[in-house]
Amino acid sequence: MTEILFVERAPEAGAEHRLEDGATIGREGCDVELADPDVSRRHAIVRLAGPAIAVEDLGSTNGTFVNDARIGEVTTLRAGDSVRFGDVVWELRIQSQPTRAAQIVQPGAARTGAARGDVPMPDFAPSKVSRVVAPSGGTPAFSPSGGRFKRSAARRLGATVISYGVVIATAVAVAAYFAQR
Repeated sequence: MTEILFVERAPEAGAEHRLEDGATIGREGCDVELADPDVSRRHAIVRLAGPAIAVEDLGSTNGTFVNDARIGEVTTLRAGDSVRFGDVVWELRIQSQPTRAAQIVQPGAARTGAARGDVPMPDFAPSKVSRVVAPSGGTPAFSPSGGRFKRSAARRLGATVISYGVVIATAVAVAAYFAQR
């Protein structure tokens, strides 16, 4: 059995995510939940495509990137490829036999109920993926990427300053209008 293992490069370098075919990744209601505002609720899915491992973007707003290239269809991955969801960066590692301590994400029993907002209810109960911390004294086999990724406008200082400026200018204009009456 091929185990799908991703090792996180950012923001929690070294965290391991062991997945099974069909595992969904997103901000809520998925097998792997990422606490990143740039990640969509149902962002991507990891699949086994024959002997290969593939990732598919599920129409996310900010996209899924493989080796810094945005993908628009099912994309086959190779060992060492980086996959980015928002500001979360994973590196694919392939192991032919899972270790005894491996926690594999497995879809649970089917859930019933109506859709929530714009996200349909998944056919399975999501499970948690636990973070594995490297033993003390050990270092990851790779170094985290030093590149900066595009962030949302709400996180940029310039956008915040301009927004406050518009609010203050509007308040001054309204006060001046009523002062002239």
